[in-house]
Amino acid sequence: MNNTKTEKISPWELLKPAVILLIICGICASLLAAVYVITKEKISENALAEESRAIMDIFPEYASHETVKMLHKDCLTVARVYDSENNLLGYAATVAPMGFKAEINTVVGVSVDLKVIKTVITSMSETAGIGTKVNNPSYLDTYIGMSTDIAFGNGVEAISGATKSSKAFLSGVKSAVEACGVLYGNGEPKGGN
Repeated sequence: MNNTKTEKISPWELLKPAVILLIICGICASLLAAVYVITKEKISENALAEESRAIMDIFPEYASHETVKMLHKDCLTVARVYDSENNLLGYAATVAPMGFKAEINTVVGVSVDLKVIKTVITSMSETAGIGTKVNNPSYLDTYIGMSTDIAFGNGVEAISGATKSSKAFLSGVKSAVEACGVLYGNGEPKGGN
C-alpha cells in the first residue's frame, strides 16, 4: 500500500504567484505610462524641430510657415512656406508612407506650380544598405521637377532590392504633390483650413 500524504493547498497558495505577477505588471505598466507622459512633449518638440530643419534645407530663404492638417493618402500636413518679406516660397508636405519595415517620414518641398523642389527624409527604419538606399542623394534628386505624373519609368526608377521602399517613397512624394494641389492648386487656399 501506498502511504503518501496529500497536503491540502489553500486557494491563497494557488493564487499567490498570479497576484504577485499581476502587481509587478501593474507597476511596470504604470512606470511605462509615466515615462510616456514625461517624454511625449519632448518627442513632439524634436519632431517639429526636425521638420523645421528639413524645411530650411528645402527652402534656404525660409522665415516662417503655416501648417494645415491634411490627411490625403500618405500626407499628414501641408505647410505654406514664406520668406522674411512674407512672400510665398512654396509648400512643405509631411508624408509618412509605409516602407518595408516602418514609415518613411519625409518632408517634400513643392513649388507654387506644383513641382517637387526637394525631398528630405527625416526618419526611417528600412533595412540598412538596402531599403536605406532611398535616402541616397542621387536617388532623391531624381524626384526634383516631378509633378503629379510621378511614376516608375517616368524619370524615376525603383531601386533594385528595395522595391517596397522605393514604391513607398514614390507614393509619399506623389501624395505630397497631390495634397498641395488639392489645397492650393492656384496658390490660394481651397476650402476651409
